[in-house]
Amino acid sequence: MENEQWKMNNLPDNPPTAAVGPDLASGRDCPRAAARRIAPIAFSLFIIHCSFFIPSSPAADPAAKPSISTSAPVKNFRLPAFNEQGYRTSLLTGSEGRYIGPEQIDVTNLDLAIYPGDGTMRVETRLTAPTASFFLKNTAAPRASGKESVRLVHENEIDASGEDWAYDHGQKKLWINKNVRLVFPAPLQDILK
Repeated sequence: MENEQWKMNNLPDNPPTAAVGPDLASGRDCPRAAARRIAPIAFSLFIIHCSFFIPSSPAADPAAKPSISTSAPVKNFRLPAFNEQGYRTSLLTGSEGRYIGPEQIDVTNLDLAIYPGDGTMRVETRLTAPTASFFLKNTAAPRASGKESVRLVHENEIDASGEDWAYDHGQKKLWINKNVRLVFPAPLQDILK
């Protein structure tokens, strides 16, 4: 094989035309014609040999789910969401995002801005927290939770803060379990009647 490889590499670039095909006088192929037949066979054997060392991929098993694994967090990320009309509905930002699994992402310095989805860039609701876990089982209505503090401001109607919280985007609800503080900037008329 080594001798054949040497012959193939040292053949002239512009051989005479008679040297390309079989030698009619002797009935044998010239070295260039033999090299042309050997090269595809050698390449095929190389590919077959290498295929034994390639780990199986999800494409080989249709039932296998694609998986992502990473140990490094994503720094200073921005994740916008848009509706069918192309208008922004939310913007999730954080100083660090860490992939925990296919349905969970942990975020540091969470800032979630909710937009009306009508083309205006007016923020309807803003949710901020130093740490949070996002659960993405239903990507249209993600949920988030955290043990540390949270603050939610909805336009000029309510400012809620506290600790040990959970947020359901589908229901547009925030549950706060500890140290709850609510501020209503708008005047409350006839609340005690």
